[in-house]
Amino acid sequence: MPMPTSNSPVIEDIDEFARLAGLHLDEQQAAVLREALRIDPETGKWQCPTWTPPTPGQTDDLVATRVLLGFLILDENVMWSAQHRATLLDAFHRLVNCINRLGTANGPSEFDLGHNIRIKARRTNGEEQLERLDTGTRIRFISRRYRGAGRGCRADLLIIDDPDFRRREQDLAPATASRPNPQIVIVE
Repeated sequence: MPMPTSNSPVIEDIDEFARLAGLHLDEQQAAVLREALRIDPETGKWQCPTWTPPTPGQTDDLVATRVLLGFLILDENVMWSAQHRATLLDAFHRLVNCINRLGTANGPSEFDLGHNIRIKARRTNGEEQLERLDTGTRIRFISRRYRGAGRGCRADLLIIDDPDFRRREQDLAPATASRPNPQIVIVE
């Protein structure tokens, strides 16, 4: 998996990438995301393996940008976890709209982003996911309401979208345990 460095285009062009996807990051949010994407030069791992974006309630575009960068640029498998299904559906639809803006739709569930990057959206109730057909990486939307949800999934990037995350964090830990450099984003 290619990792961003302090002078990587992934780091420098966050604002433009977000804008192309239909997301808006102000200068402070872009700076915060650049910092969260820093790699420790000695270990080659995230400097922020667990990251909580600032300003609760104003992080939708910030987290969506991080997820899209992981999925489309860094080749990360992503698991987006929330207690409530409505939260997951909102995130799913937001990302589908972003991907649609970045490419062209080939029907209601397939998108072509150019450079042989094709995305398939699975819209089955309770099993929503986005999959890159060229690499097989996925964004899975997992409701923690159901015990064992996400079991057997591996995630390089884990989004915990719930103010009551502390008691659920242990349930999701196995998803990142086998990954070489996972990052957990906690949305409060």
